[in-house]
Amino acid sequence: MLIPYVQYVQYVQYVQYAHEVQAAVAAVTYPPKCILGVSGITRASRYASIAGYAKHAHEEICLLVQVETLEVLEQIENIAAVDGVDGIFIGLAELAASMGYGWRAITSQGKRSDIRCSAKN
Repeated sequence: MLIPYVQYVQYVQYVQYAHEVQAAVAAVTYPPKCILGVSGITRASRYASIAGYAKHAHEEICLLVQVETLEVLEQIENIAAVDGVDGIFIGLAELAASMGYGWRAITSQGKRSDIRCSAKN
């Protein structure tokens, strides 16, 4: 799925559980939905020069989370179901390390296949 218009990308590594993803969503979303601080005269809001910035900024934030362990793959559907997550990135080197292959495993064809199969399932 392509996101039609994104102005701000937030990337959070090493999420393990849905409640951690919910906290990430809260940290990058403006009130009243969540907890991100608000200031109308910052560089992010182009010093208050964007009409309706506070009202529409949440629509322009793309939140990507990275999963890095074999255990978290069992939780990936719960993570994907969290409202506010726009994408999930699987860190292959980190996943390989969590499977006991080490970081060089992604250069080995056989081990790379094991890692991909684990990620797909």
